[in-house]
Amino acid sequence: MAFTAAGLAQLEEMYETGVIESETADGKRVKFASEADLWRRIQKVKRALNGKRAKVGVFSPQID
Repeated sequence: MAFTAAGLAQLEEMYETGVIESETADGKRVKFASEADLWRRIQKVKRALNGKRAKVGVFSPQID
């Protein structure tokens, strides 16, 4: 999935105005489950644009 700065700006504007449902330029409807869901997705896009992956756990290799 390719994220863009413009897409991030749109998501942030939605969050700031309390909108969780919108229509894209190509006519697709997008609806987030809640403001919290939208906020999590904004953070995901920010991490992706900054070249960072989300942490999903801690890896601790055992050394014998």
